[in-house]
Amino acid sequence: MRVVSWNMQKNAAAWPYLTGFLRADFAFVQDPAPLPDNINGLLIHSAQHGGKQSVLYASGTNGHRLRSTMSLPSGGVVASFSKPGLEDLHLLDVHPWTSVTMDSAMSMVQELGRASSFFAKKLPKNVIFAGHLADNAPTVQKRQRGFLRTFSKPSEDHFKPLAKAGLRDCANKFSAPLLATNRGSTSDQSQSQPFFWASKNAYANLRQLNVFLDDQILAFGTCNPIVADYDL
Repeated sequence: MRVVSWNMQKNAAAWPYLTGFLRADFAFVQDPAPLPDNINGLLIHSAQHGGKQSVLYASGTNGHRLRSTMSLPSGGVVASFSKPGLEDLHLLDVHPWTSVTMDSAMSMVQELGRASSFFAKKLPKNVIFAGHLADNAPTVQKRQRGFLRTFSKPSEDHFKPLAKAGLRDCANKFSAPLLATNRGSTSDQSQSQPFFWASKNAYANLRQLNVFLDDQILAFGTCNPIVADYDL
């Protein structure tokens, strides 16, 4: 199963690349263009603020069926998918450009736990949370740390609640560092931190995590997609 996180920068030509070449089963998409009519898939709108938007995409051919969605007033959505013979899959997406990002995420984690566990003490087996988190750290701190490898405060504090809730940083599973996701130093996205977190079982079944970059992506804009492959 392939899950992608990508800022499309509203480029409609990115959809055929995402669904055709990357063959995404699911995707966390920031600043999406409208989904073309000839693409078999489902869009779940997560949040919109100040002209920026975040959506979840699910392929119509991956065998998963949308079972339920849950939204919060502060922005964001949990989409739960079912497939015969497999544990349910839960995708968490929150608005990445507001100060309530982590508050929304933790609220959804807690609600998801209550909805799936009678005692509300643990997460479901397969939870994936990816996207971009607003990063308000000073510029000097941004220069000192690598992509998703080491975090200086206050960014570190933003992610601690995820670990406490039982999610794990997928980028820490492999020793090789990832490419940067944003090539435009003057872009607003240089002020955000890309992330890919998953519950214990999904993390254990993560087989590879890469940032894709080729001539086609260079033509789409300054943001590179993060691609994660899971044995789920």
